[in-house]
Order: sequence, then C-alpha cells, then structure tokens
Amino acid sequence: MIDEAGNMINTTDSTALEAFQTTCDMNGIMFIDMTETFQRLYAKEHILAHGFSNTAIGEGHLNAAGHKAVSKKIASAIQNDCAAQEENKDVFK
Repeated sequence: MIDEAGNMINTTDSTALEAFQTTCDMNGIMFIDMTETFQRLYAKEHILAHGFSNTAIGEGHLNAAGHKAVSKKIASAIQNDCAAQEENKDVFK
C-alpha cells in the first residue's frame, strides 16, 4: 500500500507471518518471506510488486515485477539449499 506522499506502508501481519513460517518449519517446507525484497524494490526502483493499472496502487495480486522478484528469490533459495546439501554430503563421507 502507498500513502498520499508516495511512501510504501508495510501492511504485513507479523502474527500471521510468524504462524505461517512456524507451520512451514514444522512440516519441512522452505519458507521465503518476500516483505523486505518487495520493500527494497520500491525503495530503490519505485516498482511495486502488487497491483495493476485497473486496481488500487500496490494492492492485490502480484504483477509481472512481483512474479519476477519471487522467481529470483525462489531460484536463489533453491541454489543455496542445493549447495548446502552438497557440502553436507562431503561431511558425512
């Protein structure tokens, strides 16, 4: 969400976010929080990850920029996880 001055307002529900992360951790599911990535995208490039020309600014579904940011973050997380698994494999030889 963007305020009248053009600043991004963090609307992340920290309680829900923490519950979701805990549930993922308990079930062995990788959790990736995009909050900081989306905030940085707006702060540095003035690009919003949500919304379209026919919706409220910065709200709603991910747009192309949001999908691109998510895909990069997921790819990076997978690469890091694979590298960590490869390192651990060598430790247990």
